[in-house]
Amino acid sequence: MRIPRKNVGFTLVEILVVVGVTALLASLLLIYSRGSESGLDALRERTILVDTLYEAKAKAIETQLDASGAALSCAYGVFVTIFDPTRYILFRDTPAGSETACETGGVYNGNQQYDSSEEVRVITLPSGFRVGVSIGEATILFVPPDPQTRILPGNLSEVIIGIGEPGGINFSIRVTDSGQIVIE
Repeated sequence: MRIPRKNVGFTLVEILVVVGVTALLASLLLIYSRGSESGLDALRERTILVDTLYEAKAKAIETQLDASGAALSCAYGVFVTIFDPTRYILFRDTPAGSETACETGGVYNGNQQYDSSEEVRVITLPSGFRVGVSIGEATILFVPPDPQTRILPGNLSEVIIGIGEPGGINFSIRVTDSGQIVIE
């Protein structure tokens, strides 16, 4: 005895549902991978900023002398301002005004501020990224030989530097007057 066979296969509705669910999952995967890429970019920029702070600290420890034995720079620092949130600057501090030495009688003679003639490197952030500080503008200065850390203006005890994308992933880096650099 023969058993009649029904039509074998999927209906048009079933095929459309499978294609729709597959398209939805593929679009979610694409969105997730773009978010991960953005997160990695933010992490990379945070790492470069922290490395720049450590570089300034290390350069302050290694004193470079000219032929006469005088220091070529008094200190190294990082300058950040909200007025130009697309970059920050690694600089070397030089003696202030007519001073020729970095220190006289135990008193620091550096000008303690960023000047464009003192630039070591300007770090420009990729499009969409911003950097800023909690006080609007700050100079984080590492003075040898310890190095002592000075947060200017006003010899603050700490400053928070923010870096990231508006509406995206953002990081905070806290620098204290004891020289501690903390990623928050």
